[in-house]
Amino acid sequence: MRHLSLILLCSLCLSVGYWGGLFHQNSSTSNWGTKPSYAAQEQLSQEAANALMESSDWVARIADQVMPSVVHIESVWKSSRSGKVIASETGSGVIVEFGDEGTKYVVTNRHVIRNAQPKDIVIQLQDGRQVHPAQKWDDEKTDVAVMRLPVTDV
Repeated sequence: MRHLSLILLCSLCLSVGYWGGLFHQNSSTSNWGTKPSYAAQEQLSQEAANALMESSDWVARIADQVMPSVVHIESVWKSSRSGKVIASETGSGVIVEFGDEGTKYVVTNRHVIRNAQPKDIVIQLQDGRQVHPAQKWDDEKTDVAVMRLPVTDV
């Protein structure tokens, strides 16, 4: 009797597993390859558009706040013998302030100004003014350069 109960229990489990597998297979493949409804696509498109608009607004607000600190830099390298321009470079930099005196500096890449003298470097501020740095420092290993601005009202 005990042996028969065990056989019936195993048969029942196999049957439930077989029919359950068939049901699952049919239900999971019935939607295979179908596209979401037009309404669902429209909702997803609208959600994506809203997210894009929100992130665009966020980026625009940040850009408005930081743009005054971004500068355009042009430098020329002149021959020490003839004084003729050998090469020129352009790049961008960021204005930073150190200390309590309000002294402003521009941080940029060294390769933008590497061989130029301060008088041969033009920094264009966001308000349109063009200034030459009062002093410059650079580090070849890190390709970083720092220039002290001659103005503080930026």
